Amino acid sequence: MKPMPAPGGRRPGAHPSYVSSCTLDGVAVTVWTDVDELIPRMTPWAQPAARPASPPGKHPLTIEVWRVRDGRWESPSGDQHAWAERAGRWTGAILGGGLGTWGAAARPPESGWSDALGWLELGADAVAGGAALGAGRFGDLFRRWSHAAAASGGTYNEILVTTPARLQTGRSQDIFAFVLAMYTDSPIALWGDLALRCGYRKRLARFDRPAPRRCRVLSLTGEELSSIDWSDDISNAASFPARLIDERAALPLLGGRDQNRWAVSLLERSFANGPSAAPVRASISLAGGLIDGLPALNARVPALSRRNRWGAFRFDAVPARLTYPRHDVA
Repeated sequence: MKPMPAPGGRRPGAHPSYVSSCTLDGVAVTVWTDVDELIPRMTPWAQPAARPASPPGKHPLTIEVWRVRDGRWESPSGDQHAWAERAGRWTGAILGGGLGTWGAAARPPESGWSDALGWLELGADAVAGGAALGAGRFGDLFRRWSHAAAASGGTYNEILVTTPARLQTGRSQDIFAFVLAMYTDSPIALWGDLALRCGYRKRLARFDRPAPRRCRVLSLTGEELSSIDWSDDISNAASFPARLIDERAALPLLGGRDQNRWAVSLLERSFANGPSAAPVRASISLAGGLIDGLPALNARVPALSRRNRWGAFRFDAVPARLTYPRHDVA
């Protein structure tokens, strides 16, 4: 019997292969829309998957607004910081070894075999010492450069709209978070989606944050696509069910590609281990242009609690890692 696929299209026990990692700050809000309106926007890739506590004839849309920071690329051999350190150590070893050779050459042997052998030993020690010193110093320098680059160039904004879904083909009964729309203000993030064929169908947008807990998403021509405001709900802090967030965040992302093809990836993150999330009340508006053809929505969303599993919450400094997409494999 074949083992069942693990989330993200992996088999149990398989080691995930990551493409990038980052830290996320943001807010997540769920609103409801008519199932009949949603189905055409999911075709031909997916179909709605019924979820607990859904109102009759309605289906949830989860909107997450992120500030992505410390973004960096990864591979099986490590992330970009590790690559930078290895490159620095390699460069430093060459330069340091060369300086060690120059230092030994500045003290040539005076005469005789014993002096010549002593000079060779000195030269070998100098080369090794210079290489080790250079590797250590340049490795540290290159790693610090990489961190600085991630802190500056690795910060951008995104909005993600997903809905619980199953594959349209019926090949799998697994539930995914189907990506209905995704916008970013980072050309690099847009390029990553296209190059890796994740199926998120990212588009460029402008993000306006006039206050710490308010965000507007605008098209490149200036039309408002979404607006969201949120505030802490202290009354629900004691009963905040972080476990429910982890259950929702564990759904693999299902992206739609061209010619009825799809891609499955996993955004690994955890909210339960530490005070990284808190309940909020939110107001949100979605313009009809955010998700092509879907009617505009306006809603006030209560805070997430044990009694309201679809409520809103914010999160800060959540580590996240994205796996490489698996294409046409559920």
